[in-house]
Amino acid sequence: MNFKSAILLLLTIVFLSSCNDKTRTGNRPEKITEPAAEETVAAQPESSDDYFFKGIGTEPFWSITINDDSILLDFMNEEPEDMRIPLPEPEESGNTIRYLSETTSKIIAVTLTEENCSDSMSDLTYSHKVEIEIKNKRDSEIISFRGCGNYVSR
Repeated sequence: MNFKSAILLLLTIVFLSSCNDKTRTGNRPEKITEPAAEETVAAQPESSDDYFFKGIGTEPFWSITINDDSILLDFMNEEPEDMRIPLPEPEESGNTIRYLSETTSKIIAVTLTEENCSDSMSDLTYSHKVEIEIKNKRDSEIISFRGCGNYVSR
């Protein structure tokens, strides 16, 4: 393993280990508000018992967790703002599940495709490709995020 790969692996491990740290402070908001219901929630689930799917992406760093009630999008202090949206009914087609949701200002599409996926930083292999598309209703701009994820045992 070369030096660059070792550093990238170390950064990924640090990143993943910090995902469940509820004591983080700094300029990061402790509450997330954005969904149509104007729901306010804690930023991170406490344990894998709280969600059934977890995904990550890099450049920029982001994560997604899906539980029985909602989808949490965490953009690690980047734009767009973190948000929790109510879990919509999934649309299934072949090996793909798509969740489509709408807030007061955005349309969010989350697509999970059952296909081996390797993130560019850790070389870990995941069972699903993840794509998140966020469209701002005020203009036609669509922001896309691509990454990998797995269903987790509860």
